Amino acid sequence: MAPDIFVLKLPPGAEPTTYDLPIPERLGSLSMGRDPSISTPRPVKRPAPVYDEAFERSGTIILYVIIDTNGVPAEVDFYKHLSPGLDAAAVEAVRRWRFAPAMKNNQPVAVAQLIQLKFKRN
Repeated sequence: MAPDIFVLKLPPGAEPTTYDLPIPERLGSLSMGRDPSISTPRPVKRPAPVYDEAFERSGTIILYVIIDTNGVPAEVDFYKHLSPGLDAAAVEAVRRWRFAPAMKNNQPVAVAQLIQLKFKRN
């Protein structure tokens, strides 16, 4: 087992602080200046997140995803989280998504994509 690279140990009695980061423009929007020769990956399989609605809250999670040349989410990281349960459900679901990969000069290329998942409590 590899050692932890970074471990945050809070002082006794301390609580973690959450920060509200600004939400960026979606990748591929006009303001981002995306290379026009690269097509945007299209989702072809999007299983819904599985979570217990009774114990969660409403909101949006934004994930930063690297989609590889096979259309598989190779790396998934948080841009905006919501709650531990919903965060885990979102990551698990997006890891199962499949995409038609982005293309450049008729060749698949890996690209970064922001993916928003909206959760509504009934």
